[in-house]
Amino acid sequence: MSKVEEILLKRFRDGDMDAFEQLFRSYHPTLLFYARSIVPDNTAAEDIIHDLFLNLWDKRKMLIIHTSVRAYLIKGTRNRCLNYLRNEKIRISGEQLSEEIIESLYTPISEGILGRIFADELREQISKIIEELPEKRKSIFLLSRSGSYSIKDIARKFNISENTVKTQIFRSLQKIRAELGKFLTLL
Repeated sequence: MSKVEEILLKRFRDGDMDAFEQLFRSYHPTLLFYARSIVPDNTAAEDIIHDLFLNLWDKRKMLIIHTSVRAYLIKGTRNRCLNYLRNEKIRISGEQLSEEIIESLYTPISEGILGRIFADELREQISKIIEELPEKRKSIFLLSRSGSYSIKDIARKFNISENTVKTQIFRSLQKIRAELGKFLTLL
């Protein structure tokens, strides 16, 4: 690691927003290009990079980098992209599984009561997952799903950036998908 990187990293660990912005401006384009080469969805790639930097900021005081900052961020981007692809595969498998379950519920024997029980259990499970989200993330997610608030409105309401709102929604959806995948597997 160069002396300049060490100084920048120390400032960043101490909570210097200018150092954070400098890191973001320096590495964001490269990391986004790299993420887009792994993840086919451009919006997901952007969310991955924003999540990486958000997480970096949250854990800045405990941050230990043995290589260069660039290598650390590239490795983090790669890992997050692979996690996204794995979760996406699980989500798709879960959707296929849930479609099979739903189809089986609509056979003549199970029409009616079993279908309603399954739908009620699914709604209950989703509600539990949402309730377990951190308070601010839960509020952001619920407002985004209400239909009456745009990303911009939510950002203004919480005095945060639109990208932070998108990241919080993305994280909420990730959690819901992961937990529903477990729930559907149990069924």
